[in-house]
Amino acid sequence: MPNHSTDAPPEATPATFNLLDEPWLPVERTDGSQDALSLTEVFAQSREITRFVGDLPLQDFALHRLLLAVLYGVIPGGPSEKQWRSLWNNGFPSAVAAYLERHRHRFDLLDDEQPFFQVAGLTTAKGEMTGLERLILDVPNGHPFFTTRGGRGLASISLAEAARWLVTVQAYDPSGIKSGVLGDDRVKGGRGYPIGIAWSGHLGGLLITGSTLHETLLLNFVGQEVQPDARWVDRTNKTLYDVPAWQRPQPTAAATLGLDQPTDAVGGTTYFHGPATLYTWQSRRIRLGVTGDRVTGVLVANGDTLKPQNAHQFEPMTAWRKSEPQAKKLKLSTVYMPLEHQPDRALWRGVAQFLPVSAPQAGADRLPSLTTRWLNRLQAEQLIGNDQLVRLKAFGVVYGSQSSVVDEVISDDLDLHLSVLSSSDPTVKGLLDAATTLAESGVGEATRFAVNIALAAGQPIEGPRRQTRERAFELLDVAFRTWVQQLTASAAQDPTALISWQDAVREILHTVGDELIASAPTAAWTGREVASNSKGERQQRDLPHADLWYRAAIRKLIPTDTDQNTFTTA
Repeated sequence: MPNHSTDAPPEATPATFNLLDEPWLPVERTDGSQDALSLTEVFAQSREITRFVGDLPLQDFALHRLLLAVLYGVIPGGPSEKQWRSLWNNGFPSAVAAYLERHRHRFDLLDDEQPFFQVAGLTTAKGEMTGLERLILDVPNGHPFFTTRGGRGLASISLAEAARWLVTVQAYDPSGIKSGVLGDDRVKGGRGYPIGIAWSGHLGGLLITGSTLHETLLLNFVGQEVQPDARWVDRTNKTLYDVPAWQRPQPTAAATLGLDQPTDAVGGTTYFHGPATLYTWQSRRIRLGVTGDRVTGVLVANGDTLKPQNAHQFEPMTAWRKSEPQAKKLKLSTVYMPLEHQPDRALWRGVAQFLPVSAPQAGADRLPSLTTRWLNRLQAEQLIGNDQLVRLKAFGVVYGSQSSVVDEVISDDLDLHLSVLSSSDPTVKGLLDAATTLAESGVGEATRFAVNIALAAGQPIEGPRRQTRERAFELLDVAFRTWVQQLTASAAQDPTALISWQDAVREILHTVGDELIASAPTAAWTGREVASNSKGERQQRDLPHADLWYRAAIRKLIPTDTDQNTFTTA
């Protein structure tokens, strides 16, 4: 009798899924349409692409770093100024496709021996795998109800999406206990105990984007000549210290010896090596579980440990801060740590610290990224236009619970002229510092006014303080972005540049003040006496007096010509 079962036969697993051929990178084209391209196609069509359209902002940063690692493979140590100009004018050469072909076998997601960014045969003693929440960073471990994913979207994902998350997890995976895999002598009791977050998670990531993907990659393609005290490659002896993961031996379940151990010998390599190493650092050992043409599970184990102290000559895509506690802890004279982004602080409020300086002083409190220093070098050689508008994008992660989970993803951007972003002119930096300092001071006066109104009404002060701060920064955010987008390095020399910003801040502070008065409780008009100091002395607080103090504070902070004449006469 014939079999009438409706069960479909199991779908055969593809023999290969090579990232050089498969359309796994979602992009937006210059005409606004969207497409999915292979790694080879992305480079070939980079001038027709504006951006990646990823699943999460962190993925955008990780994918750009992957493509940059390819370019560092093609031109070890990064481009000379002459090479950079040729790439900018003529596009990416056929050497990129040829390079990828030479390493084709390392880009196959399903290869039996050397699967891309994975370890073949990786297994635990029990042979189990975990759910995809370990791979997909927008699904908090143990709390899938916090995500929009569900059903088939969480039970399985396509090989293309898995490839994108694989790159992202190697860059941003949280710390915490991992699967204990066979062959890793660090495993105890079947568990892989925490070794720290993945490399990019340490960074206050910075990506400078142009009008096309081609421009974006080149604006971030830094040559090693920008930093004289370290060498990513030795061109004289043709020694490559810095190469991407696919040019290194295939990792096993164990930690890679020699990569996670620094050496201090003069002229020797270090465990940072350079951008190609860091952009493809194998923070985890991973194996995807594939059923048919879908990924249904994953095994994530500890990979190679890497700490960020003093990586400032090797990691280009972050700014740096001097850390006295770290210097004391490590018994070193100076230690620099990545300058992380703050989730409650918009990018524009600290933009001046990202500008390069012509020659960073030894022991400086802040160091700009190697990327902006490289752009300053290109500007000095007149290899790039001064008036090009670019977008500075910030990426970061706030980890929680001993860095074992992703609490918050930071993503912000700011449009400004390349001449400003790459300027080492102290006048430009001084103008931006003055502008952001003025904004901060203005918000302080506005919150003080809100507190005085609350005191006059006999109400708690924390709510009005927080709400006024948020409202003032909301208005200033829009105004600053408009102002700085029109600013060029040459315009920064004109005093009217600061005056126009002062006028904008003054108007916003008056607007915030008017809103506070309009919403003030009736009791605030009459007011009351409140303690004014630690001695218990009391002072009248009421809205009319608070308003007079606020307007006077604004005039003192941002004097007009009339105010200045009045003060001079007095």
